[in-house]
Amino acid sequence: MYRRIRDMREDKDLLQKDLAEYLQCGQVCYSYYETGKRDIPTDVLIKLAEYYGTSIDYLLGRTDVKTLCPKEGGNMFKNKNPDGTLNLCGKNVARLRMAMRPKVSQNDLAGMLQLAGLDLEKNAVQRIESGKRFVTDIELEKLAEVLGVSIDELIR
Repeated sequence: MYRRIRDMREDKDLLQKDLAEYLQCGQVCYSYYETGKRDIPTDVLIKLAEYYGTSIDYLLGRTDVKTLCPKEGGNMFKNKNPDGTLNLCGKNVARLRMAMRPKVSQNDLAGMLQLAGLDLEKNAVQRIESGKRFVTDIELEKLAEVLGVSIDELIR
């Protein structure tokens, strides 16, 4: 699943320790990201996408479009709270959920995610939408799939 992360690193002639240093984690931790032994946190996916100038969807193999056109005004991922922490897609999940027709409740979304193979309860959906819960890469992928959007659209 994470072959592209390794391939992009190798294309730039970088070592795992180089990316680990950039991401402020250990080399073994980064190695686990590349091999899929560890879920990649959303903030790390964002850093990798920004570093390589590509989309999270490309990194995760959801698209073959390698480059991403940044939005006007600079940083392509502007989803940060005033204190600098990432607001991990919560407002977008709520907005997209409420825009679905017929209207979908948080409980309905949790059920849809369960049908898609992601075991999240209504409480978890509430915490995601309020920005109080981190979202893993697998959860992002399933949320994007169920909501019918790209991961990049979900986290912007």
